[in-house]
Amino acid sequence: MTKKLTIKEISDILKIPESTLRFYRDRFAEYIPVIGHGRKRRYPETAIEIFRIIAESYERNMTAEDITERLSIDFARNIEVVEISHNNATVAQQFEFQQAIDLLARAISEVATTQHNIMEQMERMQEESARREQELMNRLEERDRLLNELILSWREEKQKQNKGLLARIFRR
Repeated sequence: MTKKLTIKEISDILKIPESTLRFYRDRFAEYIPVIGHGRKRRYPETAIEIFRIIAESYERNMTAEDITERLSIDFARNIEVVEISHNNATVAQQFEFQQAIDLLARAISEVATTQHNIMEQMERMQEESARREQELMNRLEERDRLLNELILSWREEKQKQNKGLLARIFRR
């Protein structure tokens, strides 16, 4: 089994600053083999040679594209495989998540139904309000018509009374 090295250990071996190695690692990540993530990240001994080639290439003023081309010829690309484990905790979490989704779906459905009922009730109330408004307008028009008739009949009656009074006054 090969030894797993930290970036610090590779830095000491190659006499290259850690920050420079991190830059190389980030820039050419697909060619540098890595074991683990974060603070537990380690590199197999084969990574030393890759870092050395990158450093020498930069010293020869090669561009990053040229270095990438050289690495692609000499080394295989590292493809990170994400392992999917279906342990009991994950299945339980998925079940709980599904229950939460189902609960939310029911709540959303109830809200939608309630909203629909409220909208229907509002439409009925608007129709009733419009009907009552029309009924009120009809009653007001009828009242105005009756008042006008009453005023006309009152005027006619008054004119008849005034004619009778004038006739009596002028007969004397």
